[in-house]
Amino acid sequence: MTAMFHKNQQVTWADRLLRGLIYTGSFGLVLFLLVYDRSSDSWDYNFKEGEPSPRTVYAPFDFSYVNQKATEEARQRVSLQSLPVYRTDLNIEKDAVGKIKALFEELQGNRKSRKKDKVVPSSLFYESLAFSEDEIKMLRDEKEVPGWQTALEAILSEVFHTGITQPQDKLTLMAQGRNKILLAEDKQEFEIDTAKLITLDDARNRVQEKLQEKFGRNRRLKDAFARILNSVIIANLILDEKASAKHREAAVKGTAEIKVDIKRGELVVQRGRRIGGETVQILSVIQKRTQSREILQKIFSQALIVFLLYLLLGSYFKFFEPKLGFSVKHLLLIHSLLVLNLLISKVILYFHWGYYLIPISLASLLLVPLVKPRIGFSVGFISAALSSLLCGWSLEVFLFGLFGSLMGVFSANGLRKRIQFVTVGLTVGAAQGITIFAAQLFQGIPVLDAAKMSALGLANGLLITMPLFSLLLPVFEHLFNLTTDITLLELSDLNHPLLKKMVIEAPGTYHHSLIVSHLSEEAAKAIGANALLARVGSYFHDIGKMVKSEYFVENQPSREETKHTDLTPQMSYMIILSHVKKGIELARKNKLKDVIINFIPEHQGTGVIYYFYRKALDQKKDGEVINSDDFRYPGPKPQSKETAIVMLADSSEAASRSLEAYTPEVIRELVTRIILDKLKDGQLDECDLTVKDLDDVKESFIRSLMAVYHSRIPYPKQDEEKSLKSNKLNHGRDQRAKVSTQ
Repeated sequence: MTAMFHKNQQVTWADRLLRGLIYTGSFGLVLFLLVYDRSSDSWDYNFKEGEPSPRTVYAPFDFSYVNQKATEEARQRVSLQSLPVYRTDLNIEKDAVGKIKALFEELQGNRKSRKKDKVVPSSLFYESLAFSEDEIKMLRDEKEVPGWQTALEAILSEVFHTGITQPQDKLTLMAQGRNKILLAEDKQEFEIDTAKLITLDDARNRVQEKLQEKFGRNRRLKDAFARILNSVIIANLILDEKASAKHREAAVKGTAEIKVDIKRGELVVQRGRRIGGETVQILSVIQKRTQSREILQKIFSQALIVFLLYLLLGSYFKFFEPKLGFSVKHLLLIHSLLVLNLLISKVILYFHWGYYLIPISLASLLLVPLVKPRIGFSVGFISAALSSLLCGWSLEVFLFGLFGSLMGVFSANGLRKRIQFVTVGLTVGAAQGITIFAAQLFQGIPVLDAAKMSALGLANGLLITMPLFSLLLPVFEHLFNLTTDITLLELSDLNHPLLKKMVIEAPGTYHHSLIVSHLSEEAAKAIGANALLARVGSYFHDIGKMVKSEYFVENQPSREETKHTDLTPQMSYMIILSHVKKGIELARKNKLKDVIINFIPEHQGTGVIYYFYRKALDQKKDGEVINSDDFRYPGPKPQSKETAIVMLADSSEAASRSLEAYTPEVIRELVTRIILDKLKDGQLDECDLTVKDLDDVKESFIRSLMAVYHSRIPYPKQDEEKSLKSNKLNHGRDQRAKVSTQ
């Protein structure tokens, strides 16, 4: 609970660097949490296409934008104007020629196996061409079959070469305004007029013309060949989808975007006018540009406020809490709690639970038992301000968090029992509820609705802040090796293994520690220091004496019999000095907190072990130099009020045992001399005790020592008791006789 920094300790560059990193890291994290929110709709006028504009908008700056609608229309036009790519399917022509060859091979086979009275049936003839027997005989008996085959194949090649399309496909192209197409042939593309495309009907007519030219005189043969060719001629002009899409993409890609220039002050939309699609796009451009500028302004403004808050916190440490300001551990704790508090607030706002449920007072509450109430006050103000920034500079949130934090600090001070957690939750909830109720009434909200909203503040205190407080307190106490009053209460149990061992191995030291704890506790109460810490620290301040307890006067059976009789002053000094080192080792072995271990070396400070120093002076030889610094404790000097009080109590209690009379004057003179000696020796230079504190400590010691060494009337012996009773009886009789004579 007290800072570990010593005033005589040099501040290294590493310490400065660590403190700088803590402030910088905390500043960056806090600023990130403040800025990284869903505030992208800050320039939001609720413009919707087809709805009347809620306000008149003029362009706030010169800009140009891409007219998406016009650009898309232009690209669609270019896409439609892109020529489709067709190619002839060579497999269709090849299949047709194959069927002609198969037909004539069949005819040749029939001719070789000719029989006058029987016709050999053919599946091709019957199933596909459905020739009659007379037609088959005609074709079979003709002598010019090879010439016919060549002629028919030539007609097929000529018809298929230009490409054949379905009539419906040609009509569709004409209807789409595609007057030309591209014909892909041998990795080259040729433009062809759509009107000149040959349909299936055109191809069949051309077949009739060619057959007429070749076989016009033989009608029966011409008709048979026409039926053969028409059965194998189909559309062979196929749309090449990939090539067509590639042409369209190239055409669209080459189409320039259509940009529109808008001048500053130009009317964008009049209030009440319906918003069209192009207007929505213009407003969107203005919104994005405005948002970028607003975000930068927001970051800069919040960075300035956070900087001022951190400057305020750093100044508070410098002028009022310099020890904490130099303690890296305490700085890390404080800034960790600030960031954690803001992170929890961020999560609550992310899930839209409302800022009335933000546990703003959590950081300040945790710092009360972990550090001190004054730090809780200052951090409570910082947390309230940061939460206000997070909620859009809300004054209501600031007051809500500030009053909850301050009242929570009051209620959390001196936290020692579990029931006090409930008290803290109720206090924080009540303060927040009253603040919400007042804010709602100020905004004109009906009383009943305001009362319902104020219930959220109470729920916050009891259901959010209190559970988090009770759960996180032991976590941070363990992580940062700190000590709360709750832990001190556990250590104050006299059944602690070290104390029970002290009763057996060093009973005089144990009794001395109890008296010192009483003196220290009362003195700490008198000056407003941590009385519980002073008491528990007193219990363990001399545990090192258990190692060689017989060398310490309070554990010796008599003052005449001492282990130091045959030892040199220097050897006795080393034995007495060792109890500090052994005490620290015992404390660490038994896992005592650092704040308790501090009492072991600091209650001795750098004081002189005067008895053996004086003995060394008495025994010194001629020419030998005895230096008082050779008989001093290594220190450090007391760094806190509590360890300084224990130092004074330890010396006062030990010195009081040598008094022959315990009158108020004697005790006052003793305590005053001890305090003045410590002051002159500089033992109290590094603690925060004032002259007023020392005066209060002195008076408290005098009262406590008088209570310890109070006087009693001497009890009479048995014979004296009988004589006293006889005298009282005779005195009573004389009084009654005197009354009767009157």
